[in-house]
Amino acid sequence: MKRLLAVLLGSTALAACAAPFAQSETPGQALAAAAQKMSQLQSAKFDVNGTVTMQLPPALALLLNQEGTGAAAGNLAISLKGTGEVQFPDRMHASMTSHLGGLTVTTEEILVGGKGYVRNPLTGKWSAAQSTSLSDQLSEPDPLNASQLLGSAKDVKDLGDTTFDGVAVHHYRLTLDQAKLTQKLQDLPTLKGNAQAQQAFSQILQKGTITLEVWFGKSDHLVRQIVSDARLSFNPSDVVQGLGTGRGTQGLPARGATASPAATSQVTAHAVIHYHDFNSPVTVSAPKVG
Repeated sequence: MKRLLAVLLGSTALAACAAPFAQSETPGQALAAAAQKMSQLQSAKFDVNGTVTMQLPPALALLLNQEGTGAAAGNLAISLKGTGEVQFPDRMHASMTSHLGGLTVTTEEILVGGKGYVRNPLTGKWSAAQSTSLSDQLSEPDPLNASQLLGSAKDVKDLGDTTFDGVAVHHYRLTLDQAKLTQKLQDLPTLKGNAQAQQAFSQILQKGTITLEVWFGKSDHLVRQIVSDARLSFNPSDVVQGLGTGRGTQGLPARGATASPAATSQVTAHAVIHYHDFNSPVTVSAPKVG
């Protein structure tokens, strides 16, 4: 009995001495594990909602108001809500409803291997599409790119562990690294090979901030939710000239078209992506065009 008691006491003493040296997972390690885990996923489903507010130069606001967007006051507000599914690494199917002034537009989009397709809500037919709006490129997280976003963090702040969807999660706030984001932009299909457009968006990043809040499982490291907040400044004419490629892009005139007056616009964007149904059966294929 005395020997057993001595063993127990000795084990307790060793455990007590070792406790101060036991290291829990650091925020950086946890974030890296989450990025790796998301990169290994086969599929997931998501819900998304967000708002984009633009403070426009008076002349541009007047022009947009003539198109029925309700931007005469100098503010252009867009809200969106939708659902979708992703088949990693490069396939996504989403249905979105957007509200702009008195206009409501419902769209269905498919992305396969960097090529986008949009369904005409009137005819039901699919067509190839390019998405080059400012919010798409900078201010909203892409459901396909969660691992890349987590890997672009410069500063990480631990906001405390909590529960999300009934799962114990870490809650972090991230400030994204501008250099890494710039590299990400250069790899986008709509900007790849367009040095002028890349430079325009790089300058936008340098004058703005993008922060993320992320909730991911303490045990499985799967991301449950990403919230993105962006504050950006840009000159509409610079973006138009940078993106114009002769054929025009979604929401922007073709190269050679008259650019808006040289004045700075302010963009504030907020987006929320909620991931669920990890590795559920998902098949996303390119639709028949026409």
